[in-house]
Amino acid sequence: MKKQLTTIFLVLVCFGSFAQVTFDKGYYINNGNQKVECLIKNLDWSDNPTSFQYKLSENSELKTITIKDVKEFSVYNSLKYLRATVKIDRSSDNTNDLDSNRNIKFAEEEIFLRTMVEGDATLYNYQEGNLTRFFFKKEASEIKQLIYKRYFVTATKVGKNNQYQQQLWNSLKCQKLSIKDIERLDYKASKLIPFFIKYNKCHDSGFVEIENNYKKESLSFSLRPGISLSSLDTKSRGTFFTRNFTSDNLTAYRFAIEGELVIGSNNGKWAVLFELAYESFKTKQEASIVSSIGGVVVPTTLRIIEIDYTSIEFPIGLRHYLFLNGNSKLFVNGVFSLSAGGNLSIDNFTELKKAHSFKFGVGYKYKDKYSLEFRYGANKNIGRNTDRGWSYQNNMLSIIFGYKIF
Repeated sequence: MKKQLTTIFLVLVCFGSFAQVTFDKGYYINNGNQKVECLIKNLDWSDNPTSFQYKLSENSELKTITIKDVKEFSVYNSLKYLRATVKIDRSSDNTNDLDSNRNIKFAEEEIFLRTMVEGDATLYNYQEGNLTRFFFKKEASEIKQLIYKRYFVTATKVGKNNQYQQQLWNSLKCQKLSIKDIERLDYKASKLIPFFIKYNKCHDSGFVEIENNYKKESLSFSLRPGISLSSLDTKSRGTFFTRNFTSDNLTAYRFAIEGELVIGSNNGKWAVLFELAYESFKTKQEASIVSSIGGVVVPTTLRIIEIDYTSIEFPIGLRHYLFLNGNSKLFVNGVFSLSAGGNLSIDNFTELKKAHSFKFGVGYKYKDKYSLEFRYGANKNIGRNTDRGWSYQNNMLSIIFGYKIF
């Protein structure tokens, strides 16, 4: 059964890896100010790109175009990049690499800026590895970097140059924005985007929140009942003998409450998940016991084995979403499952239980409300009794249904 479970799971993983739609409707504007409608390979860039791939239609040739030939490009309802020549500071924000100079050192570069909010006041972002810079423009003025820098005041004390707060206070005046709003404003997208939206609403400038998929972190909870197909390998090793048997075709039942924290960056494609789960199975079946004494295999014996297993676990891990359309998405996740209690009894002997294991799953979610997941856990050590020399390994393929409650 172990091979069957592994084969089923590998098929599911392959299906998930090839199912993602990668080309989305968009456009680019070339150096001649011509707008070209196309399908853009949407990589949801974590770093601002210098080129991208596109097709003019589904069946046309795949082409690559660089920043030298593109003034602007956009994936509709998702993201927009603008080519700009700006003065940018590349001081490191890593504590180990900070210098002792409070002042900014600019260099002029031609880069793609990601548009976050567009209106009377426009906010842009530039990301490259650990480097994060924000830029802004008011009406027809030039694009300027919002200045922020950490630096060493002494060998052990870190100071901050928060000049961006003064820049915004001087440039973006509004009755609904106070100096306290500025002082509380962190150098983060999740803070700057609402600030620029508030300013543009104040001036009724008909702004557009380009980065409408740039979500704040969101926490939700779901009920997660399911059933599992399982096998149990039991081994006993003494000084002069070994004894093994396998229990196949075990049906286990589970119930869990899952919490999912969707990470705001990367268009909500990544999430941290954690569960409180209860699993159990109970069986009474005939098992073939293979034994050896002093290395000599003795005839196989048949015996009725009673197994009673319950487990309370706390799986925690990461989930990655693959969007298909507005209502549907696939996901893959990996979790490390921590034992929080439970019991394993074989022929009324209670065993010491240890249930830490890794599990991997693929699934489908509809309207962020309903989900179906196939999750596989292999070689989970669910029990050990050192006094009797027993150990137990469990392989399990779970079918898990999900319903978001809030």
